[in-house]
Amino acid sequence: MFEAVFDILSAWNALLYLLAGAGVAGIGVLILAYSLYVRFSERVYQAQIVGVRTNAPGEKMYWPLIAYTDESGKRHEVTANGGSSLLGSAKPGTKVEIYAGAGDPTSVMLRRDWWVLVTVGLILLGAGSPFIAVGASTLHWTRATALVILSLAAYGAWKLYGFWPTFAEARKNGWAATRKAFLERRKDNQHTVVVTDAEIGAITAREAKQQVWAKPIVLAVGVALLIGGGFWLQSTRDFMAKALSADGTVLRNEESDSSDDSPSYHAVIDFTDQSGRTITYTDSVGSSPPMYSTGDKVTVLYDPLDSASAMIDRGIWNWLVPLLIAALGALLAGASAWSYLKRSRSSLSPGNADVTSALSDRQRAQTH
Repeated sequence: MFEAVFDILSAWNALLYLLAGAGVAGIGVLILAYSLYVRFSERVYQAQIVGVRTNAPGEKMYWPLIAYTDESGKRHEVTANGGSSLLGSAKPGTKVEIYAGAGDPTSVMLRRDWWVLVTVGLILLGAGSPFIAVGASTLHWTRATALVILSLAAYGAWKLYGFWPTFAEARKNGWAATRKAFLERRKDNQHTVVVTDAEIGAITAREAKQQVWAKPIVLAVGVALLIGGGFWLQSTRDFMAKALSADGTVLRNEESDSSDDSPSYHAVIDFTDQSGRTITYTDSVGSSPPMYSTGDKVTVLYDPLDSASAMIDRGIWNWLVPLLIAALGALLAGASAWSYLKRSRSSLSPGNADVTSALSDRQRAQTH
């Protein structure tokens, strides 16, 4: 009885890992696919931000109003399809590059937003992949697993059934008409409030004060992560260069000493080194549910001069965590350094206050 319950819980945990990883990584793949679609199906235009809008007075989500001229010479002024809680470089008068499609010139994406989209997609893909790996390695195909899969499938079918009236209505009215109606409702309800010059000035001053202390912190954290990840990568490289491999067997899983309600489990493994000694060690990487079951065979890498210094050979996953830490550090440090460089360049360039004021005045005149 208890063994059956344990098998069901183990299968449930493993499937949750798989579903969570597949969901996060799947969203990342969809974002990357959409980014590629935008990149290869839409044109790049030189444009200018001529105003800023929000959804409601006082709301701190800013949507730049962009003006550009297409290849036929027609001028468009449209709100970007991406907003930000920081005004940043979305001030009127700023020259930008955008993606826009010939089929729908009112749908535009800032090129910098496109890079943000790609970065988010890669992060989600990288974040979901380890969960998929853990779930796949801990999932054992038993009757309990089949029972849990059937239960999840039934639950999913029940939830989808609840959306059937919406799908039926959309199919009846036509998908194109449904999409057009949705876009019209969104257009009527969003980005209609103009941000004035005074508000832009106040927002810019507030953000400048915040950046005075925020940028050094972000830079310091980025450098620390970059150095830490670099040392970790170097340590892994040095260990792998001298390590020998051996076949190991999982003896059991030990629960980590933690006050957390969901402790992690570390595999206890024994193997025979090159001198014929049997070595037993506890893997430093833990997971919940356990990544390995008693009796599983694994490949162990160990230091020939100190056989107790060992690790499970996980292939590419040996490098993934330190690589992600170093990459995150490089991203934070690079973004901070670029922000400092951009600020120093802007301080040496003539101001564009007159252009900003003129553009904003013209925008308000057109809006009202």
